[in-house]
Order: sequence, then structure tokens, then C-alpha cells
Amino acid sequence: MLLLYIFLLDKRGTIEYESLSEIPTVEPKEFQFSSRKLLPTNATNTIEKKNEQLLSIENDEYELGNAFEGRVVSGEAKLINKSENDICIERIVSSCGCSTSNVSTHHVLSGQTLTIPFSIRTDGKNGGFVARYQVDCRPEESSEIIPLFFCAKVNIQTPGQITAFPAVVSFGKHDPASEVKQDVSLCLADGLEDGFSPPTIIKVESPEWIYAEINPIAQTSDKTYEGKLKLSGTVPNSSGSISDTIRITTDHPRYPVTTIPVSIDIAGYVDLEPRRLIHVTSCVNFPLSMGIHVRFIRSGVIEKCEFTGMQDMECDYEFSDETTGKIKLKFELKDKYAHTMRQVFKGEFVVSVKIQNESHRVAMPLLIIVNEK
Repeated sequence: MLLLYIFLLDKRGTIEYESLSEIPTVEPKEFQFSSRKLLPTNATNTIEKKNEQLLSIENDEYELGNAFEGRVVSGEAKLINKSENDICIERIVSSCGCSTSNVSTHHVLSGQTLTIPFSIRTDGKNGGFVARYQVDCRPEESSEIIPLFFCAKVNIQTPGQITAFPAVVSFGKHDPASEVKQDVSLCLADGLEDGFSPPTIIKVESPEWIYAEINPIAQTSDKTYEGKLKLSGTVPNSSGSISDTIRITTDHPRYPVTTIPVSIDIAGYVDLEPRRLIHVTSCVNFPLSMGIHVRFIRSGVIEKCEFTGMQDMECDYEFSDETTGKIKLKFELKDKYAHTMRQVFKGEFVVSVKIQNESHRVAMPLLIIVNEK
């Protein structure tokens, strides 16, 4: 008997058959087009094969680059309809709740291209992240759904907190009206991955007597990022200790605000005790007299004292002990019997002193409230 050998090659290798009857019958499969790839399906599509392959997403993957954690990144995909059928967009779904996609219309005419905007929220993510989207299309006058697919990739990093060095700025002890300077380094912890830009300093809020010059945060060496604040100012004409804060606002996604405590001890020239005078009384209690103390922190002399404000009230003072700076303040209503209703008197008691041939002044706020009779 004559043996017939037929060789068929498939991906398993060469298979030998002794007769034609032994060759298995292979049923043809239909394909549907999705994201420019042929996917086998058992469904019968209502669009002809040649038209179905002309419905596609322009790109399978969209690279969105780098983003700091906490920001929203966006992109656009394009659905191309080169088929002979008008298409309805039934729905667009994503692989996670952090990504969204919307379209301006749900109908794509034959020969048209539809832009599909999408966005990804990066909160709580780090490293490479992929969002996958499925666009379900339906030819008009058909119930058949044709899914198209694309994905978007983004590289996410959570930058470290911005820290200040020194963490607390202390100018030390200085005379009033003297000049002070100090530099503060702003360091970005943990550095940055390649392709990431450091946070930008948006504004610096500081006390009125401090001026801050900003050097932006930039890479100084491998994986090291540093900025600088150059602080300068004139010490207030005051005495004692002053504490305040410097507030730095950046576009850092997680730590947008950095605060730096700042303090200074003013050697001082003179202080008033109490610092302010508030008194509530009745017109029948006038004239009033109250004692204050001009306390010198450095050796000096009182040049003069004066009242400002306090209309409709006669004000005077006398030294009860000039060597120790004790002063008695005197107040009298110009017409005590004319005051039939509550009245408020505001002003200041100003003391001018001379210390080391320099003149200085310190003011005590005055508030006297006179109730009706």
C-alpha cells in the first residue's frame, strides 16, 4: 500500500498524517478589532470586518511623565472612526476610582475623530502607576458592543518635607535700631528622582521688621536640594524679648507650609510698667491719679514726658521719685458735670529718654472709660 505522508507545520512542530482523512477540521474564527489588536470572539459583529478594523484608539499607551503625589495629571486619547458606520459611546470605564474620563458627545460620525480627555488623581500613590480604560462602542442601529482599550502611565513620587536649618532662628541680644542678619537653609528631604523638579517657593511671610530674600530650592549636588532665606532687619525700638514666626508657602503637594520660629532679645533702653493703662471709673471719682514706673535697662535720663490724644481731659504728671523713675499721672475732666453718659478716652503717655547720646521714646497706651453718673 502506498502511504501518503502529509506534513503540517504549526507552533507545536511537524505533525505526520498517513491519510487525508486524519487531518482535523479547523473551524474558522472571527475577530473583532480593539485598540488596533485582533481579538478572537465567538460573537457575530454587525459591522463588516473591513470596517470594524477601522474603529480604533489612536495609541495603546499614553505617557504622562512625572508627577508629585497629590497632584492631578491629565491627558487626551483619540477615538478614530474610519468605518462606514456612525458610532455611539455607551460608556467609558477605568481600572480604578482615581481616574476619570468624559467626552463632550456620545456620538462619533463615520469619518470623525473624538477626543477623550482623562485624568488621574495621584493621592496615596508612589512609583510607576498605570490606569487602564475601556471604551464601549456600539454601531448605530445595532446592539453589538465593541470594546476599545488604552492605558495611561505616570511616574509618581512623594517628596520629603522641606526642613529649615536652623529650625529656630534666634538673633540673640541686640540694641534697639541695630541691624541684624542671618541665613536659613531650606533642605528637601530624601532628594528627588530623575525628571522631577523641586517645589517652588510661592511666598514668605515674616514679621514687619524682618526682610527675607529668597534663593529658590535647586539641586546643589547628587540627590541634594537646597534653597536659602537671607534674613535681615532693624531691631524694633522696644525692650525685652520678641517671638514670632516666618511662614514659607510652597507648591509642595503634601507639606505646602513650613514655619520657622524666630526670636530676638532687645537689650532695650527703657520700659514702662505697666505696659498699658486701662481704667474704668465714674465721673464722680475725678480727679484721678495713677502711678507708673519708668524702668531703665541701661543707664539713661528722662528728657521729657507728654500726653497725646485724651481730648476733653486735662492730663498732667509729676515725678514721685525721679531717681528711680517713678511718675504719678493725673487726670481731670474738663467739665465733669457735663458727662451724663458713658464716654471713652484714648491716648498715649510718651516718655523720651537719652541713652549714650541717642534719643529714644517709649509710649504707654491709655484707655480711660468714664461711666455715666
